[in-house]
Amino acid sequence: MHLAYPDYLDLVIDYALRTAAGEVVAKPGFADKLVLEVDHMIQVVMRAKENTYMVNWDVRTYNAAVGGQRGDKPEAEERLQRQFPTDRISLEDPAVLEDVAGQIIAVYLPDAIVQHRREIISSQMQTLGPTLDENLRGSSGSRGSRGSGGSRTGESAWRNALKHFLPAHRATVFGRGNVTASPGWHAQGHFTFDHPLHVSGQLGPAPNKPATPGHLAFQQFMREHLETGCLMSVALALTHPEQYALTRASLEKLSGLERFCERVREWSFAFNVLTIVANRESILHRDKQSGGPVWIDALLTVGGDEDTVLELPGVGARFRYRSGTIVLFCGHTQLHGVSPAFHERVCFAAYARPTVLRKLRFHIPEPPTIVSSDDHLYWLEYIKSLLDWARN
Repeated sequence: MHLAYPDYLDLVIDYALRTAAGEVVAKPGFADKLVLEVDHMIQVVMRAKENTYMVNWDVRTYNAAVGGQRGDKPEAEERLQRQFPTDRISLEDPAVLEDVAGQIIAVYLPDAIVQHRREIISSQMQTLGPTLDENLRGSSGSRGSRGSGGSRTGESAWRNALKHFLPAHRATVFGRGNVTASPGWHAQGHFTFDHPLHVSGQLGPAPNKPATPGHLAFQQFMREHLETGCLMSVALALTHPEQYALTRASLEKLSGLERFCERVREWSFAFNVLTIVANRESILHRDKQSGGPVWIDALLTVGGDEDTVLELPGVGARFRYRSGTIVLFCGHTQLHGVSPAFHERVCFAAYARPTVLRKLRFHIPEPPTIVSSDDHLYWLEYIKSLLDWARN
C-alpha cells in the first residue's frame, strides 16, 4: 500500500458514487474483493431508501426540546415521549426513518458488512489488546484531558464501569474495553477557536513523550482497518454526502500539519473520531459531545447474538442488531442503547466533532435527506471541490 489511506479512500468513494449513479467503472483501482463489498453496500443502502418510515414531527424541534439531556433522567424522557409521540416499530430489513420534513433520522443497514469482512475484523481484534488493557487498568497516558475527550466521572463513568462488560472469562477473543482514536481533536473542555488540536491520547503520546504499548497497538490496529474504514465511509457518503465531504476535507487539512500528518496518513474513516467498544452493553444515553442535530454517527457491530437489539426509544424504533449491521443516526440527539449480549461483540462507533470542523473553517452541513443524497454525481464533484480548497 503506497497510497496514503485517505487517498485510497478517495478511489473507493469515487467508485461507489459513480456506481450508485448507474455508471460502469471499468478499473476502480483497488482490490477486487473490496469492489464486491462496496457493490453489496450500495445495494443494501438502496434497499433501505426504498423502505421508509416517518415520525409525525420534525427533528429540529425535537432537538431543541432535548436540549442538554443526556438520557439519565427518566422523567425528562417521559415528557419528551408525551410531547413527541411515535408508533412502535421493530425492524430487521434495511430501512430509513425520516421526520415530516424528510430529514433522515436513522439508516438501518443489516448485513451491510459481508461474512468474510466480519471474520477479518474479528481476527484483528487481538491487535488492540494492549490498548484495551491500558484503558481498563486506567494506566494509559490517555487518562486526562487529551484522552477520551470526556471525563471518567459523571456522564462518562458508565462507559468504563466493569459491570457493563462481559465477564473476563467470556471475553477471550475481543477483550474488554472502550478506547477512542482521533487524528486531531480538542482536549476536554477546550473547544474554542483559540484552543489547539491534539492527536487523541489513546492513539498517540503527548509531544516529546514516548509511545506506550497501547499507543503502538492502536496505531497498528488503524493500519489493519483500511478497508473497514472505507466501507463505513461508503455508507456515510451514500446517506449524508455533505457530511462526508466536510469530514474528509478536514482530514486533508490536518494532513498538512506536521504533528498530525502521520496519523492522518493511516486513517481511512471519513469521520473525526473512532471509538472501539469491546464486549460492553450500552445503557440508554445520548452522546452530547459527538455530532449535532444535522450530523450522523455510524455504528458497526460484529459478533454478538442474533437477538441483540439497538433501541432508539425517542423514535419508537428497535433494530435487530446482528453481526455485520451498520446503523447511521444522530447519537447527539437520539437516545439509544444496546442490549447485553452473551457472545462476544465489538462495536466500531465513528462520528464527527463539529468543534474540529469549525476550527478548520468548515461549515455546518444541511440536514440529510434521501432526495439530496441520491444526486451522486453532484456530490462527487462537491467532494472534489472541497478537497481542492482544503489543499490550498
